Amino acid sequence: MKKGTAIALSLLGGLVAGFVLGYLVCFAVFRAEERELKEGWALVPVVVANQDLAAGTPIDYDLVAKMQCPEQFVSASTIKPSEFEKVIGRKLQVPMLRGDVFLWPLFAERPASADKPAQPPPASGP
Repeated sequence: MKKGTAIALSLLGGLVAGFVLGYLVCFAVFRAEERELKEGWALVPVVVANQDLAAGTPIDYDLVAKMQCPEQFVSASTIKPSEFEKVIGRKLQVPMLRGDVFLWPLFAERPASADKPAQPPPASGP
């Protein structure tokens, strides 16, 4: 093989190896960026109002629906479907629109139960 041909083949091999290596690096970078962009966008189930609800409305199963919401928009205040039974019969403190997500702060506290005595009022001054 001639010396010029060997050099040309070596250069061509180096260029091909450089392009392959560059492609692999770009692919890895783009995949990492894609994972970062998708983070927090996995859908999780939430409970929403299936109609407009007035303040003071007692909640029951006929007034709700289950929807999917990106996990980045779900906080500890969001009522999950597995927890929804705890709000059945409780009254809303504020109105809700159809599609609004149920949150714990939207509900009035439960009345004192019959088996638990009410707390006495604080003592007033002398």
